[in-house]
Amino acid sequence: MIGHGAVILGHEVISKRNQIFTRINKINIKDNVTLGVYSIIMSGVHIGKNSIVQANSLVLTGTKIPENEIWGGNPAKFIKKRNI
Repeated sequence: MIGHGAVILGHEVISKRNQIFTRINKINIKDNVTLGVYSIIMSGVHIGKNSIVQANSLVLTGTKIPENEIWGGNPAKFIKKRNI
């Protein structure tokens, strides 16, 4: 489920030594994941099945969220295991 206004960004812009690069990374979202309203998922993120990203959360590039976990905040951090 993708909440209203949630953003999934498969790219990032990097500036190094006065040069600008665009990097494209795969985003892996498994089954039964919930992305809260206005959450932002950056490139290179993996979200395991049955996990939840809370509303207004920012999941930074390369973050790996294991299955059955709830994450939230800016930047998003582990909050608790999900009882399924």
